[in-house]
Amino acid sequence: MAEKIQQLEAIVIRSFRRFRDRYFSDQVHKTDLIPDVDAERDEPQLEYLDSLPPRYAMFGPGMEQLDVPLVTRLMHAPDLLPVSSTPHRQINGIGSGISFLFNNQHKFNILTLYSTNRAERERARLEQQSSSNKLFSFVGSDNSGCPVYSPAPQVQQVCQVVDGFIYVTNAEPGKGDEKTEMAQIKAMLNCAENTSSKSLLVLSCVSREQEEETSTARSRTPCVYMAQRLGLSQLSNRWMVQDTVAESLSGFMEGIAWLLRCSGVKLYGR
Repeated sequence: MAEKIQQLEAIVIRSFRRFRDRYFSDQVHKTDLIPDVDAERDEPQLEYLDSLPPRYAMFGPGMEQLDVPLVTRLMHAPDLLPVSSTPHRQINGIGSGISFLFNNQHKFNILTLYSTNRAERERARLEQQSSSNKLFSFVGSDNSGCPVYSPAPQVQQVCQVVDGFIYVTNAEPGKGDEKTEMAQIKAMLNCAENTSSKSLLVLSCVSREQEEETSTARSRTPCVYMAQRLGLSQLSNRWMVQDTVAESLSGFMEGIAWLLRCSGVKLYGR
């Protein structure tokens, strides 16, 4: 029995190592490489896994539809959130890993997942049309007529190893397909192991903060309505909706602070 447990631990450790080396290779150093399981060294290996920075999968229409791209802004805000590594190791052209440093001391990783490649996303944004979605496959409809989706195999692999999810929704007036968004959030969460332990941060995002004197019309969907629209009360996961502005990154740090705390990171001064 003890030998079988050691073999299982070896498989888990190698799986984590392959994923880390592929998508977050900036963390790979000679001294960090984990050797094969040795009965006398099992405990240090498991301690190393516990020390890995938190990893989050980021997806959603708010990453692709806004005039101000959220991820691009994050990559160019060193005073607010320094980037400790630039993205590379892409997943079929639809995603890549980025490492950030929160409060100049807490490293965390975001794996950005886009519905399709950059050229198709930009064309769909300019034409105000939906693009093909390579993250999910449409399975059918449930008894209530709501769509049912299944994440692509490479996305399922991501879901197994991340510590939580960041869903970026388009909070600009008149935007959003609530049934599709609800179904895709559920599909992503349901394919993760121990799904209820993985927190969900919803960034209710607009491109820019509208000045009050320029218009009396509502400039964004309020976060309480967004929670209702996405059916978050039905989830067993911990979740939070955070109003966010892509241009100024207002609200983003507050959301990440909450997510890091959910992952057990001790934050001071916030």
